[in-house]
Amino acid sequence: MKKEYLNKKELEDKLKLTKAKYHRLDEISNSISIVCRGVVISSAILMILSAMFIQHVHLGLAIAFLTSICAIPISEKCFNKKKDNVRKEYLNVKSQLEDNISMDFEKKRYELEKKFDGPKTQLELIKNIILEKELLERYKKELNKYQINRVDNELKNEINTRNYTLQKLSNK
Repeated sequence: MKKEYLNKKELEDKLKLTKAKYHRLDEISNSISIVCRGVVISSAILMILSAMFIQHVHLGLAIAFLTSICAIPISEKCFNKKKDNVRKEYLNVKSQLEDNISMDFEKKRYELEKKFDGPKTQLELIKNIILEKELLERYKKELNKYQINRVDNELKNEINTRNYTLQKLSNK
């Protein structure tokens, strides 16, 4: 049990780390794009001014202009590839975390079902359904904490089924 908790904690930390890494790469790529665009604009303005007043374009300005124009798509392509890799890693970690949460939920659900095996009175049945409903709601809350929405409708249906069953049993 403790090893599963450590794995879950490690996955949570890795999820936060990959999310931060992605945002940092995004900031860096945006900064590089802004700098390159600034160099393109400023060197274009300087080339126009030097052509107007000096009657020839300085070679250094032309090189800066062309280099910056080429650097924009290259840097964007490079950073987009890195961001895609980080995004894939993030989704992988998120999937592992979901599996970990689901396994923990199924284990608790199995223990609950095992505990309430055999003939039941109506009071035991109601208690069992209430405990199972609470377990489902905790599971849903934990999945929502990590923005995992894949099984949301299934959980809503199961919770609604428990509510309906409780209502039927309490009406008897």
